[in-house]
Amino acid sequence: MTPTDTARRRFLQLAVTSAACLSLGKSLTAWSAAPRLGLDDPQGKALGYVEDASKLTVAKEAAYKKGSVCSGCALFDSSKSEGGYAPCLAFSGKTVNAKGWCRAFAAKS
Repeated sequence: MTPTDTARRRFLQLAVTSAACLSLGKSLTAWSAAPRLGLDDPQGKALGYVEDASKLTVAKEAAYKKGSVCSGCALFDSSKSEGGYAPCLAFSGKTVNAKGWCRAFAAKS
């Protein structure tokens, strides 16, 4: 075997290993859950996010309408729901409670 053949084999091994590592990294990223929106999150506070909309009243939050919950909002991605939480477009993909509510609520059509 010539030195050129050995170098070529080594290059191909590294290329295949690198490609496998990159694809595995993408898979692991896709599997990791998006972070939940914390009650102390500045964006959540600005939009009046609450985890349980049943505890809200119109007296506490003028924009709230009874029965309006995140699961009925157009910004809530129910296709990625897991354990009652799913990503919300209003909060940069952070997950919110399906029973929650915020001022960005937009009823699904």
